[in-house]
Amino acid sequence: MAVRENVDLDRIVNYRAEYTAVIEKYQIAGDNLVGLCPFHRDKQSSFSVDLKTGQWPSVSPPSGRAKRNPVA
Repeated sequence: MAVRENVDLDRIVNYRAEYTAVIEKYQIAGDNLVGLCPFHRDKQSSFSVDLKTGQWPSVSPPSGRAKRNPVA
């Protein structure tokens, strides 16, 4: 079995393309994308993602607490 080296997903995944395909009413400013949260019914933009790392916090999830995506 061959030994695999660590894979840098940030070099492989095009986060801009991935997130713009699923986030509604998004706007991009620099390396950040902000739009409607895909995890609950949103009327105001509460979802933001860092387009360099793919990591995101949801600003207003149903539980009222910010949650972070543990894996980019």
